Amino acid sequence: MVFSDSLNFTSAIELIIAPIGLKGEIVKSDSNVSDTKIEIEDDDSIRTNSGSDSVISEEKVTIRKSERIKKEDKATNTEPEYFIQANRAESKDNKRVVDTPHVESDIAIRPKVTKEQIHNLKVPIPIEMVRANLDGIKDDFFQRLLVRYSGTDVVPDGWIQGPNGDGVQVVYGSVCDNSWHTMKATGTLPCNSEDALQLLANRDMVPHFDDMTKEIRLLEQLDEHTEVRLVSCKGVMFTTPRDFCVITSVRREDSGRWLVATRSVEYPGSLQDRYTRALSFISGYVITPVRNDPIICEVAIIAHMDLGGHVPAFVVRQLGLSSPIDLIKSIRKVVEKQAKTAKKL
Repeated sequence: MVFSDSLNFTSAIELIIAPIGLKGEIVKSDSNVSDTKIEIEDDDSIRTNSGSDSVISEEKVTIRKSERIKKEDKATNTEPEYFIQANRAESKDNKRVVDTPHVESDIAIRPKVTKEQIHNLKVPIPIEMVRANLDGIKDDFFQRLLVRYSGTDVVPDGWIQGPNGDGVQVVYGSVCDNSWHTMKATGTLPCNSEDALQLLANRDMVPHFDDMTKEIRLLEQLDEHTEVRLVSCKGVMFTTPRDFCVITSVRREDSGRWLVATRSVEYPGSLQDRYTRALSFISGYVITPVRNDPIICEVAIIAHMDLGGHVPAFVVRQLGLSSPIDLIKSIRKVVEKQAKTAKKL
């Protein structure tokens, strides 16, 4: 990722989380969380505690009514949900077979929680809680992503206009009781939404368009469309490199829009020497087909991170909000290169 003189360190590092590469069949579900419904709440509390190598935050999404959001941006729909379904294996007694490296005794004590409890889970979320409530956890991830996409939980009045260039618009803002800013960058890519997803979903390709990413390792496959990942980042100047242990999941809506949502997870054995553990409150991609143009799609990059540790003030001042523009430009170059290669075949 290219840094400019005005680059915001938070925004630059926030963009390193990449979506997962997962395959599965698109099926129709009875769930009513398609284009995820937003519930208006009055409780605005979000609590955050952070340390240098171990960061634990407790967060609750605040959903604020806003007339500034266009109708098509509202994350509500009563139509059935379409999503990438895992091909779950079943035993003879029709019980689900859980493919996990953990012992059965560990599986047996996994706690089940309500939808409300899931929504109030701390970050990072314990992996045992995720395994026991995977469908509910994923629904919550996508709801958070779409709430942030619309900006209804960005205070006081929604997204603030940031820099723009090369067809990319950056917006940013604050979230209640959280000292880390959130941002969104939106631009178009010269490919359809499925091809864009395949590029952004490929772990091996991420370092080709994001030079802040050193590597991404798969820690566990939770289902065919959800992974636990360890993302290792490069250091900036003399700062300690950051890493993220996250769960990332992919969902396709009936409109053809793809959602890629990422949040931090607490995973045993994931801590690395000489890295400071950072957190993802909610990050990801919203990839939207462009009507009447099958070879163009719109991509929105959403990020809200806690970098942990201590970041020198002059480093923050040196960095700015132009990095997301450079990132989308870099993704475009990879798309164009892949298109040229495909024509030669």
